[in-house]
Amino acid sequence: MNALCRFLIPAAAIWLSACEPVNPPPAGYVDACYGGKEYLLDGSVPEVTISVLAPENEWRDLAAVMSEFGESENLEVFDTSTVAPHVRTLEISLCSSRGLMIYTNERIWKEHSREPDGDTVVTLVYPYKAEIPWREIAERLITHVQSKWRGEIRVEWREAQQRAAADVRNSRG
Repeated sequence: MNALCRFLIPAAAIWLSACEPVNPPPAGYVDACYGGKEYLLDGSVPEVTISVLAPENEWRDLAAVMSEFGESENLEVFDTSTVAPHVRTLEISLCSSRGLMIYTNERIWKEHSREPDGDTVVTLVYPYKAEIPWREIAERLITHVQSKWRGEIRVEWREAQQRAAADVRNSRG
């Protein structure tokens, strides 16, 4: 039995450690951005999409604009951007455990060509609890980005997209 335990315990430890993510999220990220271990963010849809034209050499500037907004709103700011041999990313998360994740993301993979949208960087606003005034925060975010960013900006509200789709369906009879 002892020989079996000496084998099984280390084997189990190795197997369990393989379940850990290669790059675990920073301290506080899961609580602030995902709603804790309950993962309240799961199933949420982005209510607002903000697209800006930002080539890679402007990612740091965009990260600063987003971080400045997060700090002004007392949101937790996480910069998990990466430079690795296989990928370069811009990843800024502005979060509140009261129920909001604002996620800015763009990736350039070494082995893949660029996406057709080229230098477009997308920010998604995910409310995941009703208690946070996400609409007002999103409006302030849009105003902030418009005042700070010199490139093209496009804003899409999910409600407007749903209304437009309903109008098209209704017009078809």
